[in-house]
Amino acid sequence: MSRLRRIAESDRYFFITTNLSNRVPRLRPPEMDFLLDHMDRVRQSMDIFLLGYVLMPDHCHLLLLTRAESISRAMHQWKFKTAFSVQQYRHHSGPFWQPRYFDFICRRLRDISDKLAYIHQNPVTENLVHNPEDWKWSSAASYLKKGDSPIAPDILELNGDPDTLLW
Repeated sequence: MSRLRRIAESDRYFFITTNLSNRVPRLRPPEMDFLLDHMDRVRQSMDIFLLGYVLMPDHCHLLLLTRAESISRAMHQWKFKTAFSVQQYRHHSGPFWQPRYFDFICRRLRDISDKLAYIHQNPVTENLVHNPEDWKWSSAASYLKKGDSPIAPDILELNGDPDTLLW
């Protein structure tokens, strides 16, 4: 089966979902800290806007705005670096992330607000916490103004008509 090509690689708002590979044990708190640390480094080195995120024990969701850098290159860098760090920590080798990731290009302001709400609600839906801001590995606390997130997101003020096209 052939792979589908991405309709855009940069200069878009991307909602990303990526999962751990099959049979990889769930992420533990120190490992999720590694993932966030690497996300911040990749964001800075590639000039990517990190609008929202949540790291879950077996997957993660990101809301990114890429400019000149391609989303494929950014995700490759992040997945490669995080897999290496966690595998070293675990003294283990082999596949860590699933080979691909799922992306959705946000076309309207409503898409961005819907995806942010989904991201922040994910730990509550999975019964990990009662309130979104209580999950340490999320941008929810910053958006809800109920504390600081481990990585300060590039907050996006969503004013205007929700059906406004972004591009």
